[in-house]
Amino acid sequence: MTRRLELVAALAGLALAGACTDPDQAPAEAAMKAAESEVSRLGGDVARLAPAQARDVEDALAAGRGLMASRDYKGALAGARAIPSKVKEAQSAAEARKEELAKAWTEASRDVQNLLYAIEDRLDVLSGSRKLPRGLDPSAIAWARESLAVIEARWAKGPEQLRTGEMTEAIARAQELEAQAREILEKIGMP
Repeated sequence: MTRRLELVAALAGLALAGACTDPDQAPAEAAMKAAESEVSRLGGDVARLAPAQARDVEDALAAGRGLMASRDYKGALAGARAIPSKVKEAQSAAEARKEELAKAWTEASRDVQNLLYAIEDRLDVLSGSRKLPRGLDPSAIAWARESLAVIEARWAKGPEQLRTGEMTEAIARAQELEAQAREILEKIGMP
């Protein structure tokens, strides 16, 4: 008999506790868990390539957690439901930025390679000449060869930057090297 009374008392306690629980709490907790799972899938690329969108996702998650803490389960549920779309927006923005950077790298890479070939060709022609063009002396040719070697050494680091995800730095390096290569070409007589 006492066991039955204990069981009835336990069930009554659960029923009373259940009656005091907000019916929106469980769905809000489940939605927040799902939202946290979505956010955890965002990689470092998204934060680096689409920082504003990544910040929006983190802010939305923090707001949802705040609403949960203040027991505004309806608000938390609504906020948590919006997070997956924000995650997709951030991923799309990062992917678009990545494509944009890849295109910029391809163009910069092509330009630098063409300039390096042009410098090498011009230096080969000048080395085979009996007489240097007016305004050029052997020291200018030596400077151009040394500068070319420096540019080629720095250029070799570009692919490594791409592999480590430093696309913007690699593109900036390529643009800087392109300007230096154009300067060499101007000094050795090719506009």
